[in-house]
Amino acid sequence: MVDGTADDLSRNGFKIFADESGIEWLEFLSQGDHAKSIECLDRYIKDNPELPNPHHNKGIVLSMMGDPREPVKCFDRAITMDPDNAAFHNSKGLVLASGMKNHEGAIECFDRTLAIRPNRASVHASKADSFAALNLHRQAVECYDRAIGLDPRNVAQYGNKSRALEALGRYEEAIECYDKIARLPGRSVHAHDAGNLVHENKPA
Repeated sequence: MVDGTADDLSRNGFKIFADESGIEWLEFLSQGDHAKSIECLDRYIKDNPELPNPHHNKGIVLSMMGDPREPVKCFDRAITMDPDNAAFHNSKGLVLASGMKNHEGAIECFDRTLAIRPNRASVHASKADSFAALNLHRQAVECYDRAIGLDPRNVAQYGNKSRALEALGRYEEAIECYDKIARLPGRSVHAHDAGNLVHENKPA
């Protein structure tokens, strides 16, 4: 289940399409009225069953409401209609990972997304998170490196990479990640503290 408003969804990697479905459903979503938002989308889907975006939008609203299997069904309908839409595959992957803990399935979705949009840093990062959740830390580090290469000022990915490196016993490289964070504006104290903690906890 994904918490929050439309802004939270965007920050979590979902892309919201407001073109075909109008904005009424988004207004209800911003007010936290998910049920009314779904009602608006259902009406639009009934009148325009051939359009994929409303199915996708319904999926991301449902992802905030509970059972993750329902949004996956909506994403699958959207993908069937428009299989080359990277956002649809990415949204399905995000829900598989966060809602169902199906990280293998999520990685497949992220791979499909990246086959269409290879330069999406956030998708490389999401793929890395799923590898890390599966304790496949070497693969996670590789994906974090791709994400950082595309978005080198994203502090979170340095921290995530450092934790994966720690899990691999590559402590000096983990400390280097925190040193890089420390050189970014406004992050020095916490990054130095974290780097020192890694140094203190590494085996002699």
